[in-house]
Amino acid sequence: MGMWLPSEKVMCLRLAAVTGIYTMKDLPVEQTGYCMTWGQQHYRTFDGKIFRFQGDCSYVLAEDTDHFFTVHLHNEKNCKGKGFYVGDLLIQLKSDPKDGSPGAFVDDKRLPLPSAMSGVLIQRVADFVVVRDPESELYIKWDGLESIFIRVGENQEKRTQGLCGTYDENHQNDFTKKDGKVVSHVVEFAESWAVGDCGNTKINSYCSKVTEQDRCTLAKALQGCKYIMETKCKMVVNPAPYFEACKEDVCFSDDDDLVCNSMSAYFRECARFGVIVDWRRKDRCAINCPDNLCYDVCGSSCPKTCYDTSYNCENNHCIEGCHCPEGTYLHNGTCVARQDCPCQYAKQEYSPGSKLRLDCNRCVCARGRWVCTKNVCDSVCKAVGSHFTTFDGKHFDFEGRCSYVLARTEGMQDIAFEVKLINTCTGFECDRSLEVTVNGETVHVSHAGKVEIKGKEAILPYHNYFYAMEKVTTNFYKVTINSGLTVLFDGKDRIYIRAKPTLCSRMRGMCGNFNAQTTDDFWTPNGDLAANANDFGDEWAIGQCLFPNTPMILAEPCDIHRSYKLRARESCEVITAAPFTKCHDVVNYKLYFAHCKDDICNAEDVKLQCRALADYAIACSKLGVIIGNWRKIISECADETKCATGTSFKECANACGSSCGALQSSFVCDEQCVPGCTCPDGKVFDYNGKCVAVTECSCMFEEIIYVAGESRMQDCNVCECHRGKWACTDNICPITTKCSLNEEFSSCMKSEIQTCANMHLPVINRKVSSIYLTIKIEKCIAGCQCKESFVWDQTTNQCVTPKTCPCYHGGRSYCESETMQQDCNTCRCLGGIWDCESNECAGMCRAYGDSHYTTFDGKDYQFHGINVFTLVRSNKKNEHSFKISIENIGCGSKGGTCSKCVVFSINVGDIVKENTVELVRGKSVKAKKVGDFEITYVGMWVFVKAKDLGVTLQWDKKTTVMVRIDPEHKEKVEGLCGDFDDSESNDFRNPQEMIEVNEISFVNSWKTYLNGSQAEEVPVEMCGLNNHRKYWAERKCAVLTGDTFSACHTLVDPKSYYRACVFDACACDSGGDCECLCTALHAYAQECNRKGVHIYWRSQDLCRKF
Repeated sequence: MGMWLPSEKVMCLRLAAVTGIYTMKDLPVEQTGYCMTWGQQHYRTFDGKIFRFQGDCSYVLAEDTDHFFTVHLHNEKNCKGKGFYVGDLLIQLKSDPKDGSPGAFVDDKRLPLPSAMSGVLIQRVADFVVVRDPESELYIKWDGLESIFIRVGENQEKRTQGLCGTYDENHQNDFTKKDGKVVSHVVEFAESWAVGDCGNTKINSYCSKVTEQDRCTLAKALQGCKYIMETKCKMVVNPAPYFEACKEDVCFSDDDDLVCNSMSAYFRECARFGVIVDWRRKDRCAINCPDNLCYDVCGSSCPKTCYDTSYNCENNHCIEGCHCPEGTYLHNGTCVARQDCPCQYAKQEYSPGSKLRLDCNRCVCARGRWVCTKNVCDSVCKAVGSHFTTFDGKHFDFEGRCSYVLARTEGMQDIAFEVKLINTCTGFECDRSLEVTVNGETVHVSHAGKVEIKGKEAILPYHNYFYAMEKVTTNFYKVTINSGLTVLFDGKDRIYIRAKPTLCSRMRGMCGNFNAQTTDDFWTPNGDLAANANDFGDEWAIGQCLFPNTPMILAEPCDIHRSYKLRARESCEVITAAPFTKCHDVVNYKLYFAHCKDDICNAEDVKLQCRALADYAIACSKLGVIIGNWRKIISECADETKCATGTSFKECANACGSSCGALQSSFVCDEQCVPGCTCPDGKVFDYNGKCVAVTECSCMFEEIIYVAGESRMQDCNVCECHRGKWACTDNICPITTKCSLNEEFSSCMKSEIQTCANMHLPVINRKVSSIYLTIKIEKCIAGCQCKESFVWDQTTNQCVTPKTCPCYHGGRSYCESETMQQDCNTCRCLGGIWDCESNECAGMCRAYGDSHYTTFDGKDYQFHGINVFTLVRSNKKNEHSFKISIENIGCGSKGGTCSKCVVFSINVGDIVKENTVELVRGKSVKAKKVGDFEITYVGMWVFVKAKDLGVTLQWDKKTTVMVRIDPEHKEKVEGLCGDFDDSESNDFRNPQEMIEVNEISFVNSWKTYLNGSQAEEVPVEMCGLNNHRKYWAERKCAVLTGDTFSACHTLVDPKSYYRACVFDACACDSGGDCECLCTALHAYAQECNRKGVHIYWRSQDLCRKF
């Protein structure tokens, strides 16, 4: 901390009365960079020169040499007006002529505070109006009377002018006139910065000893102002200039109250350097606060709010004035108790006590936070065309042409099942069928709608003790398994599998593990995590496959079929409008929008928009939002609503009790919406597919249909068909059931032989009930097969011992005992199966380029927004306290934003231990205190490690920021980086611990400046806005999908990086385009490095190193 030299005091006292200048020496660097004026005649330049003059004019107080911002000051006895320009925006700070209260005005219209205009943030904090422009780092604070405080960033060094002087840490050139000439006289300097007509400018001293009255006034001034010279701050901030200014104010008006202006200016300066002086008294400059506020000499500039959104906590300035009392929170300009704080969700505000239902959980608003039940809800896995979503919410695309296991039981279970997707391909066209096996009994639903059970065409509905098969609408077949699984198939290309929480962690397949973690959803039958979606899908292939290695298609469908690109976008944009908008706050539409465009371009068929829209509608209905008759609005989809006579189309038909057979089933049916043609209310489908009244329902037994009222014998009991159900007498019959020879296992060879790929998989009928013994006997096939204890190795076409089977990962095979690395775990090939360590690994979050973010759990998203955001911070469960914030500024003419500044703070809230490192492009890295951070430089990177905290910040000195945190912080962090709990599906958690549906609401909940610019969605076609850059961007970014990075393609899918690269290269049109391109390429190369693939991609022609 800098200290002033006492010898300066004498000089100030002797010369100030003559020259109007109170300071003659340079100040320490940390005391420069801000300018003040108070009392209409006292000024402090950016470099610390304090002077005075009197002038009834308008003056340029401060401006930058590029004229991006200008601050005007108007001095007049009865006028307290201040105005400033930022860009083309003129904002006036003045008293409201109606009530005299201070405010901000644009075009003479008072702005509601807080406000944001053209990126400029305006707010009211205590008694001050505060203005901040993040782009220029301009900060203005006005007390509503005659004091103004201006701060500029280091980027404004040698670029300021006006009464605040030239900011260059040299006070000797502060009196630079408008024409560039440096003068020594205050009047000449001040008049050069006058605006318009101007009266007389004077530097007269009003303190004298000429008359008795003068001497009395001077004595009064000395007595009133002497407190400035007596406080503990005098060794940190030189009090002499402020003392002299204070005397002049009292001598000028003979008013004791005028000591307040200079005292306030001095003690604000003290507070800036950590010296807090409680200087106000009842008899000295007392402040009376309204009823619900209390005075604080050092109140926070980031008051606590109901929504946990801070204002400027990275620079928590002391602001004197009336603040909310301790224990209350600021909300809409008033102080409220915690229990009176409202809650927020999906852009709406909810009063205390309000309730919400989110899937199977209920939430209540209490003390400004949502308190929710923690029920585990049913989860849905789906395969819609080539788009897959696991039970845990991981999305991926896979265009395999074989048959695959979607879900099957893991380990010993009373009811064993396997759900398979069957592809039958001719040329490039594939028909999709569904096959469900339950305890050895198989149901097959073909693409044409033919249903076979146990190899025979079945009459629906069909049910036994383990499962039921029915057609619930004309659009969907439904299989209900009595262990909590429901499968819906539309007979074409949509499969939905719904699982109850009882099946958590008890399944495997392409639907994942259902364990609330997305990071392990690519678990393969071989015991490893697949490197990409294609490897994952291929590992779950079953039966004979003519296409065992699904090729990786790196180009986007709409880039391959460019003629359909515009048509696809126009057709799919309907999802952004009504009636779909009613669901936007519940289900994020963007994924479905992307799927819609890809499908249309891939198949060159506009009608495929209906499939994507229907998929979105089903997702909405699961969460209680029914999207009306949308098919009638979209002509391409209108044919789907045509129904046979006696039925009608419903968007939300009931999947329960829709047929006579369903009434007969004893299964517990969960209500869910299923679109399609269904019977009118009060009627159901009979076994012939016709609508009948429930009283006319027939019954089935052993594939024989009995009409209503007909009876049959079952052992010694009589059963009668009544309303679709059997009503039987309950006589006790002798047990005569005996197992027959047909209930033994067959010695015939199975159609699927035991191989290296399937030898470790569970046998689907390993455990069945002895009462309902049903063994699937497949056709015997004669031929060669491996001996006992040998399995078939497809790679060598030989029978081998299980121990010599190879393992597979990332497109290559591994020999026995060979190892490979998965994050921080080593996996070893043992008998054809991967045996992996189970260490908890560190988390990595990343932000790069035009606001591309990847959370600790791997969720990618993007937004545009000029503000300061919380990247990651410790939550209340964390024993440590830290926070990393990131500031975004504009970096393109089309709204693009990228990071400019990163602030890493530890021990947040502890005045003694708190420490901060600030990383700013173009500036050196400095910590406020030495010792808490370890700062190292490696190549292009700066590493900032918080000692003993397990948090490391990595920065490329440009726009890429990575945060690495140790496993000890798992589930103990929050912010834009997510919650680090291995599940990307809940990463959009806001400060109130609610999961936001879309990234924009999520990002806005973590912005620092509540009234600052809102985050916005990025343009769908950035290159469409900058057509002249499109070809260049696509050509340069194609290196990602070409040979240069080919060694990494199987481990890191380059498609999302290619899209980000093209986006950034098109968006970055305001200079530095090559930097934007190279940052995007480097992001992919860095991820390859993390996977152990090191690519030497830079060259003299591409992002060369200097």
